[in-house]
Amino acid sequence: MRSLVSFLTTIPTGEMSLEDAAKKSYLFPVVAVFIGLIVGSLSLIFFSIVHPVLATLLTLLVLYLIAGINDIDGFADFIDGIYVMGDKEEKIRVMKDVQLGVAAFLALFFLLSSYLFSFYEIAGTVSFIIVAEVSAKTAMLTSIYFGRPRGKGLGSVFIKHLNRKAYSLSVVFSLLVCFYLAHYTGLIALGIGLLTSLLLVASAHKGFGCVTGDVMGAVNEISRVVALLALVLLR
Repeated sequence: MRSLVSFLTTIPTGEMSLEDAAKKSYLFPVVAVFIGLIVGSLSLIFFSIVHPVLATLLTLLVLYLIAGINDIDGFADFIDGIYVMGDKEEKIRVMKDVQLGVAAFLALFFLLSSYLFSFYEIAGTVSFIIVAEVSAKTAMLTSIYFGRPRGKGLGSVFIKHLNRKAYSLSVVFSLLVCFYLAHYTGLIALGIGLLTSLLLVASAHKGFGCVTGDVMGAVNEISRVVALLALVLLR
């Protein structure tokens, strides 16, 4: 479990084994509740003591201080890879390139703007932030379960360890958490997050022929923000 927390957050646990994290990947939604509770609680405090605009910025800052920037980096790489012209190998090469293209910069602008809009609108609603995080991590798990591996990369390590029973139990847990915290609105947000994951996996298979660590990161970021937007619109 400590390896999983180290993999999904910046919280030091004194232990980090990618193999162990992959074996426990079905616990993604459990760690998501932990992340959402920390970010949501701090956000609630921010909105209680400072101006809403500043509280919004602080909420986004805390999110990435806790969750880290690996996933948003994967999101940017994924966007560059998907939008470049060429065959699968060329797209993978661009996705692995450390330099960001115009598509990635534009996508990052819209992603971060969507986060800021959503956090401003929900104004520190802890339950919504937890639901969004659970939706994101369950969506990431979905990308692992339905993804095709490539070589011996990060994505392949996770894909080989996730079976149907473990995935199903994780989804059931997420359904219960989202319904408990936000009722049918929570279920809709989770459903939209999972649908987003399936669409992104289909795009990854078409563009790259596989699901990589960058694809997993992109799924996490995009599914989190669409779940947040759904919660804002349906509240």
